Amino acid sequence: MMGSGMMEMMESGGMGGHRDLMEPGPMLRMLKTELALSEGQEKPLKDILYQVAKAQIKQRADVRVAELELQQLLEADPVEMGKVEAKVKEVEGLRTALRLNWIKAHEQAKSLLTPEQRQKLEHIWGVRDLPPRI
Repeated sequence: MMGSGMMEMMESGGMGGHRDLMEPGPMLRMLKTELALSEGQEKPLKDILYQVAKAQIKQRADVRVAELELQQLLEADPVEMGKVEAKVKEVEGLRTALRLNWIKAHEQAKSLLTPEQRQKLEHIWGVRDLPPRI
């Protein structure tokens, strides 16, 4: 299991501090080196990393647009609470989808690793039960 430290790094872009997903290329190179991935593991893992990166770019943009729309609703006078409530629920639904997409990709990637590789990954990054904050 990848610990939340690993997932936080992947989401934060490594040491850069921004909250976008780490570029798939550097992540794959790091995993290949640290876990001694086989050629049979490398291609499907690469596909998973690129798929989740593309999906998260789109999903994060959707969240930002919905939050902007919420801000616009909150600037109205008077505030229409029904519309605000619906928009808040939309934003949280988008955040939930984003997090679930990440968890599903994480589980797909984990399924490619041997027990020894999983154990090494846990040792490298530490193990926590909670997924990263979105």
